[in-house]
Amino acid sequence: MRLSIIFPCSLLIILSLLVPHQCITPSEEKPVDIINKTCNTCASKASSNFSYEFCYTSLDAIPVSHATNLGGLGLIALELALVNATNTISIISNILNKNDSSPRCNNCLVSCLELYLDISLRLEECIDEFVSGKKHDILYLWVSEIMQATTICELGFKDDGKVSPLTKENHNLSQLCGIVLCIIDLISPHLNSWF
Repeated sequence: MRLSIIFPCSLLIILSLLVPHQCITPSEEKPVDIINKTCNTCASKASSNFSYEFCYTSLDAIPVSHATNLGGLGLIALELALVNATNTISIISNILNKNDSSPRCNNCLVSCLELYLDISLRLEECIDEFVSGKKHDILYLWVSEIMQATTICELGFKDDGKVSPLTKENHNLSQLCGIVLCIIDLISPHLNSWF
């Protein structure tokens, strides 16, 4: 239990050290609030599912977000998505270990666990791809697939007439993916693929 609390915190500290130096933009003038600007832009161009509040709150919580550029924000959103996926795997495992759910609910949880294990691996690949900066179209596809996987997890419970215990986690990961997709579009306008 203690490891699951320490891991996300240490990952965010490591993230602050991994943001490329070119992402940091020191300035003697008052810096532009890049978080507000990015979240506003994404909220105005994205689908109605995009939450400005979630975007701003998530990125604002990471101190290095205030001293980075658009690419740095994309990397931070991907790292937050990985933390979310890792925590969700732990949540699902804990629920399954308690063994107080119905067999149908357990089947849905096992399916979601498999999805989140795949999501976690894919997010690691996404981070590597994003840092390389080469193939934003592949990255866009991968992040879109992750976003779709959260919907599949959620619908598994609804199709069985059950209430999903993972609604918050699925929603948060979907929102983080939305931030990443928006940033990819802003960085690579030729993709022209607002979600």
